[in-house]
Amino acid sequence: MQNSVVAIDIGYSNLKLAFTGQDGQMNVQIYPSGSAPLSDMPKRIGGVDLRGGERVRLPNGEQWVGAVSHRAPQTTARVLSPDYPETDAYLATFLAGLLRTGLKRVAVLVTGLPVSQFYGRDGIAARRLKERLHGTHFVGDAAVTVERVFVLPQPVGAFFAASEESKLEGVQSRRFLVVDPGYFSTDYVVVDSGSVRAKSSGSSVKATSRVLENAAAALIAAGGQVSRERLEEMIRNGETIGLINGEPKDVSGYVDAAAHKVAHDVAKEVLGAMRGETDGFDQVVVGGGGAHLFAPALKRAFEGSKVVVVGEPVLANVRGYFAWGRRPARLQ
Repeated sequence: MQNSVVAIDIGYSNLKLAFTGQDGQMNVQIYPSGSAPLSDMPKRIGGVDLRGGERVRLPNGEQWVGAVSHRAPQTTARVLSPDYPETDAYLATFLAGLLRTGLKRVAVLVTGLPVSQFYGRDGIAARRLKERLHGTHFVGDAAVTVERVFVLPQPVGAFFAASEESKLEGVQSRRFLVVDPGYFSTDYVVVDSGSVRAKSSGSSVKATSRVLENAAAALIAAGGQVSRERLEEMIRNGETIGLINGEPKDVSGYVDAAAHKVAHDVAKEVLGAMRGETDGFDQVVVGGGGAHLFAPALKRAFEGSKVVVVGEPVLANVRGYFAWGRRPARLQ
């Protein structure tokens, strides 16, 4: 395929892919973003249980499994730190994503970084990630060559996805606040007349993981026993009733209560970062896996602006990256 575009959004919870299918159209997929050395996966008679993931080989020759549930590894600790893109866990997930595309050559690969990492330290994290993902990678029994890599601030993906859905009005003349509540961080960018105002953009560590931690703590205080990862898996599967200590329990109220508090704190933090902005926003765009949890608080905080939640918000960034890769209208 001559003009293959791959967009990949490697989050702390999910791996999202959007790539050029055999028919030339966008193919979108989502998987858990867990990974671990092959030796740490559960064993079964006759071999290793990959738990639906992909077996990949890192450049140092070590065998890993990527795109599995974060509950699957036996002892490997989940990475929840800003240096995640530089870890073996991230690379294993990336390689698993490449393998799932079925492509042997990628003309353009587009991904993103949290805003604080993208703009921090003079952009060194973005340059390192481009170098890491570029070139020929050996996945499974095949080699995949990535010819060009572009790294964007994560919420820009949601901005382009909303634009593709025709939910944005006057992109080249209006002001937008784009908020992306992810698992590890909530990222936001200000887009004014088609350009990002980097000094008013940033990241907050108050995100979906904090919501799940608080909800799990409340459940435990009520006599249950449930992990953050179990709640995460339930939300991913669209479940609200789970067996807690053998008894069915509706967890949605606990999650909603925790989300209300965390989203309120995030809205205050974002408002604080906007003190240097003398103008308001025509629209507030919300994407990311925590979009529906955080949108009500953002509507209250920015009541003078139209608040838009991108369709299928968990996939917003990756769909926007793909649109950018197909027609790379550079956002400065």
